[in-house]
Amino acid sequence: MQGDVTLPAGETQVTVYLLPKDDNVFETNTNIGFDVSYNGMTLRADGDKEATVNDDADAPSIASVSNVTVT
Repeated sequence: MQGDVTLPAGETQVTVYLLPKDDNVFETNTNIGFDVSYNGMTLRADGDKEATVNDDADAPSIASVSNVTVT
């Protein structure tokens, strides 16, 4: 996914909101990177350029295992 944010003159920061899909499916946490560019040039920004989306669904579990044979 890609998006653009235009900062008004004099502004030096922006807050980005992400709305993850709450599908109740367990997934690993996801890292999201951010690049800052100006007129087609990628700029180096101070501070973090990465965020982590934590999954809040319960991890799958095994209730029981029976009749196991190992040879």
